[in-house]
Amino acid sequence: MRGASIGEIPTEHLNNLVLDTIRRHTAKKQLEFHNLISNHKSFRGSASFMFKMFVFAWLSWLSSEEH
Repeated sequence: MRGASIGEIPTEHLNNLVLDTIRRHTAKKQLEFHNLISNHKSFRGSASFMFKMFVFAWLSWLSSEEH
């Protein structure tokens, strides 16, 4: 995390989190999550901040589904 400011997550680290989560979950859960958020006004756009929020929400949602 060299060169990152406080509260900033380097892209490589974020990508690794996403890839790890994808590997651990089924395509069905990914599709369900996509369907839940795809039409939400907060996720229409490609700004870095919104992408980070999307990833954090996705990781939280997937974690809450584990038993």
